[in-house]
Amino acid sequence: MGLSWGLLLLLALWGFAEATLFFVVPDVAISAIAVALGRNAGLVAAAAAVAGALVGGAAMVVWGLDDAAAALRLVERLPAISPAMIEEVRAELAADGLLAVALGGITGVPLKIYAVAAPEAGFGLAEFLAVATLARGLRFAAAALIADAIARGLLWRFAVATRLGVLAGLWAVFYAAYWWLMPG
Repeated sequence: MGLSWGLLLLLALWGFAEATLFFVVPDVAISAIAVALGRNAGLVAAAAAVAGALVGGAAMVVWGLDDAAAALRLVERLPAISPAMIEEVRAELAADGLLAVALGGITGVPLKIYAVAAPEAGFGLAEFLAVATLARGLRFAAAALIADAIARGLLWRFAVATRLGVLAGLWAVFYAAYWWLMPG
């Protein structure tokens, strides 16, 4: 079963929103699609979310070029983002360059912070987008593949609705822990 254009647009918008000011990752929807419709549908969903995330990331880089201080003040108001996290991103970009962007997706540091801080660290839009494409693509694809593997491996005996319920519970636990443990 293929994904509708409307659902693909929604995934792209979610990717855009999370790359800018929204605080729930597209991995939630990507993993749900992979559980409900399978690995291939999950990977298509991941591609749509990557496209949106790149547009959002580009917007944040441009905002960082124009007025990084204002952008970071607004980003700092989002859940689980603190001044210390922003300073850590700045230090990582100075020390590790754009490798920090790739690692940020694994450590739970939002891409939006790297995007806004990249220009002051001397990185341009094209460089940032090249690394962000790889980082987001790998992470979103991993969300689809892991969700599909769990659904097929551990939960194969259960109906799709039950699998989705388990997934929703796992995401609820993840976000409860993330927002509790992350400063901000």
